[in-house]
Amino acid sequence: MKDVDITVISLDLKVSVIRVSETYLFPSILNIKTFLSPTEKCTERSINNIITKIHYYFDNIIDNSIIFNIENDYAKAMFFFEDGKTKTSNMYVFTPGEPDDELLAKLFAAKLNALGEGDVEFNSCEINSNNEGGLKFEHVGLDFENSLPTMKEWMEEDNLLFDQPWWMRDDASCLDTPIYKGSKIPIWAHKIKFNNKKTKVSIDRPDFKPKVITGGKK
Repeated sequence: MKDVDITVISLDLKVSVIRVSETYLFPSILNIKTFLSPTEKCTERSINNIITKIHYYFDNIIDNSIIFNIENDYAKAMFFFEDGKTKTSNMYVFTPGEPDDELLAKLFAAKLNALGEGDVEFNSCEINSNNEGGLKFEHVGLDFENSLPTMKEWMEEDNLLFDQPWWMRDDASCLDTPIYKGSKIPIWAHKIKFNNKKTKVSIDRPDFKPKVITGGKK
């Protein structure tokens, strides 16, 4: 049998976040590892732009963010005023369940593929944090529509501006709140674009009143 040479491309990311679980706050260091599979239409220029975009997203949006379950009313009261303005300058990540390593691996795998624009696929996403006693969680596969909530299940609303949740969109968002068709795209959901390999966007903080979502999520 003839030997076959295979080149595997991996990407390592590292972010520091604050996770909220019920009424507890956990400082977390997330070591993220993923593997890239360029598609046939992928070019060297496009893969460089995608990697730069991914670094921008994780280094400037996810890093130093505060992550909590969208149903955690304690966290909403702690970090948001009644008029919807945020109490800190951190970004906020809303999740469809407790933000443990297993769920974050799945959400980040979906987001990586969205940012990949169809030119690059990320078939797995592994997370190793300082909170799990050495355990690593790896999501493998691309069937996110059946393993994560749909936008209807996520927001429990109709006639929404976005058809897909933040983890399935090729934009800078890391949260959702009910925004209806005909509305302007919020500044925190801007596209990440480049001009001469430099980002053209600033980091925009969310300013809104989160809706209390009840009921179970997938």
